[in-house]
Amino acid sequence: MDIHKKKRDDNIDLFLRDRYCKFLNNLQLKPILICMPDNEGFVPVIEEKELKEGKMKLVRVEGTPVLFIKQKGKIYVIDDRCPHMGCGFSGGSLDGELVICPCHGWRFNLESGDYEDAPSYVLVKFPFKVESGKIWVKVQDDF
Repeated sequence: MDIHKKKRDDNIDLFLRDRYCKFLNNLQLKPILICMPDNEGFVPVIEEKELKEGKMKLVRVEGTPVLFIKQKGKIYVIDDRCPHMGCGFSGGSLDGELVICPCHGWRFNLESGDYEDAPSYVLVKFPFKVESGKIWVKVQDDF
């Protein structure tokens, strides 16, 4: 391969990556450009210190909208899409250990994942671990 062509291609890749990051930043999503999973399939996503008590943080992980919540010192990692109609919980609110969907007011228990009026609707909760201050998440379907 021509060394000049490779350098030009690398510059184009950096330019596109920079544009993509700016686009995601405008959406207030954290870009995850290099997702190197560990041997269990967990991907490093955010620093634990980025989570604020009583707040939600939306991050797109391998194309999946993942919502991080810190309530009463405990971390919850859920799919941002409500199992009822797919509305984003990130536009909703928190009430203790309940996350409330902004579309229809459905309330889901963060601990059990159950919808309070019909336990057949359950939050998708992602397995995660905290190592050296970093939160690692597994978003694969086989958990």
